[in-house]
Amino acid sequence: MVVAATGYAGGTWSVVAHLDGRGGLCEAARGYAEQLTAVRGHLANLAIQMVREAPDGTASVVRWKVTAGGGHSGLNRPEPLPVGESTAEPLRTFVEWAGQGAGEGPVLFLYLGHGVGLTAEQGRDGIPGIRALRQALEAEVGDSGRLYEVVALDTCFGASLETAYELRGVARYLTAAPGLMDSPGLNWREAFERQGSAGAGGLSLVRAVVRQGMDGGRADRRALVGVDLGRTEEAVAAAKRLVAALRDDMGRCGPVVALVRSRTLDWGERDELCDMGQWAAGMAANGPTSLVQEAAEATAQALEAMVVARWMGRGLDTENMAHPPSGVGVFFPPSLEKVPTSYNGQLGFPRTAGWATFLTDYWDWARSELLGTIRETSAVG
Repeated sequence: MVVAATGYAGGTWSVVAHLDGRGGLCEAARGYAEQLTAVRGHLANLAIQMVREAPDGTASVVRWKVTAGGGHSGLNRPEPLPVGESTAEPLRTFVEWAGQGAGEGPVLFLYLGHGVGLTAEQGRDGIPGIRALRQALEAEVGDSGRLYEVVALDTCFGASLETAYELRGVARYLTAAPGLMDSPGLNWREAFERQGSAGAGGLSLVRAVVRQGMDGGRADRRALVGVDLGRTEEAVAAAKRLVAALRDDMGRCGPVVALVRSRTLDWGERDELCDMGQWAAGMAANGPTSLVQEAAEATAQALEAMVVARWMGRGLDTENMAHPPSGVGVFFPPSLEKVPTSYNGQLGFPRTAGWATFLTDYWDWARSELLGTIRETSAVG
C-alpha cells in the first residue's frame, strides 16, 4: 500500500493524492499539490495524480512522486482523457502504482474533486463515484493486508452513512463534508504541521484537519466530520432495527416521520441528504411506540459514536436546535418520489439496513394520505 521510498527523513505518513481539477477545480488541485509538497518533511512518501483540464474542455492525467528535495520522480507524460470519460481506470492504476514498494507507516488517501451524489449513476460526468473508489482501494488493501489509515473525501456531499458503509473494511477513518466543500478546500499543510511528523496516528490527523474547518469565506451552512469507520456496522445494525420498527406500524409512524424529517437539517443539490443522527434523535423523542423510540435512540447514539471530530459553520445555530446534527447524512429527500435504481442497486447500505424499502413504504403511505385528503376535499366541494 505504501508508496515507494523517496528518501524523506523524520516522517511516518505516506500520502496518495488524486486531485481532479475538472469542473473549475484546477486552481484548487494545484494548491493541494503545493501544500502537500511543502510538508514533505512531515511525510515518508508522497504520490500525486492530477487531472488537468484545458480551456477547450479536454483533460489529461499526470502522476508523479515527490522527492525529498521537492522535485518530481516517475513523472509520466500527460495521458489524454476524453471529455466526460470516467477517471475510474486512471484512479485504479494510480492506486496500484503508488502502492509499489514497501513501508510501515500510516497512509492517507486524499481525493479532491466534485461529488456525484448518492443516486447518480456511477461514472456520471466523468466522476468515478464511491463504488469505483472503494474497488480501487480494496484491491490495494487486499494486496498489502493493511487498511488505509485515513480516506479524505474533499468533495461535496461525501459524509453519509452510505459512503461510510462502502469504505468500512478499507480504511480506519473518513473525513468528509455532508454538504458543500468550499474551494480551495482544506488546509492539509497546517494539519500535518500541527500534529507533527512522527508517532501521530489517524485520529490525531483527522481531528487536526476537521477542527480547522473551511476558510473559503462562505461557511454559513458548511460542516465537516471525521468518522471512525470501525463503528459503521453498529450504526447500520441500529438503523436496520429502526427501519423494522417503523415499517411494522407505518400508519402510526408516518405522520411522525414526516414531522421530524421537516425539522431536520439537510444538504444536497435538492436537499436529498438528511442528517441521520439528528433525525434519529427526533424520532427517539417523538416516536409513537416504545419500540420505535428505543431503536431510534440506539441509532442516534451509534451515529454519535461514529463521529470523532466535527466542525459546524457559523450559520448552523446548533445551540438552539432541539437535537444537534451529527454531520452524517443519509438519502431521504423531502419530496415524494421513487427510490432510484442506482441507489438501491449500487450501494450496500440501503439493501443491508432496508432503508430503500423503508423509503418506498413511507412514500407509498404519504401518497395514500395525500390522495385521501384530495378525495375528502373533492367530496365536500
